[in-house]
Amino acid sequence: MVFKKLHPDLTKIKSYLWEGQIPEHQKRGYVQLELVISEEQYESYTNGLKEIFVKYNLVEHTEELLFVIFREDEILGEKLIDDMLRQQHIENAIDVSKFFLAYKTAQDNPLFQIGVKVNTGTENRPNSKNYFIKNEEISKWMCQTLTDAIEKGNYPGGIFGEVWEESIVGLNITGKQHPLRIENLKTGSNLKAKSYNVLTNKRYVEFCQNLLFFLSVHTHLKAPEGIKMTDALANFMFDVLSTLQHLNRETIGSHPKDYINTMIKNTSK
Repeated sequence: MVFKKLHPDLTKIKSYLWEGQIPEHQKRGYVQLELVISEEQYESYTNGLKEIFVKYNLVEHTEELLFVIFREDEILGEKLIDDMLRQQHIENAIDVSKFFLAYKTAQDNPLFQIGVKVNTGTENRPNSKNYFIKNEEISKWMCQTLTDAIEKGNYPGGIFGEVWEESIVGLNITGKQHPLRIENLKTGSNLKAKSYNVLTNKRYVEFCQNLLFFLSVHTHLKAPEGIKMTDALANFMFDVLSTLQHLNRETIGSHPKDYINTMIKNTSK
């Protein structure tokens, strides 16, 4: 965590501030940033951003742009973490729903078995071994024991994630859970987890849009009416996202402006 003081023109960044903050900032004469990065990262990012401002003839807006970019980057980071957790919760709900749905719909099967799949290799080069409980009665008892525990809420809080607890077991106002219903388990089994890359690109586009607002109102780097993004703006956005280490210029084969425009186009579908 680093704390940095900036001296932007408050009239230009007021849309990025809570209204109640402005008098306090005016009195102090500066805006303080609280950033979840190291001092070394801050210096590296700031130096890189200042080079970008020189490149695009935006030096006179340095303080305002640093504030807006760092503020939006903090918001972006929080959203990316939330997306990652949500993605994990959805995947958990899918897996657990499929397991209990299989149990509940196969209880009359005399060949019912449960098993464990163990990877004794690595993530990239798996070597799986499977172990099964061959006895039908033991298998069903083990599954029913798990079912009873979940229906009584007897499991570590949050282990399955909010998607499971809100949509599948359906916590009610008393905190008591409903039985594991077939229809809910089918719903959980049919959930779709979006690609994390799709979610990430959506957040990058939001970042660009929020930065574009400032550029369009206060700088010469703006898009004409009816045009979402000029080549100069797209190149600027790519440079900023690369400097903040969200994009890796070395691994992207397309031209920066084409990459940003394609990302915006795909996100708007």
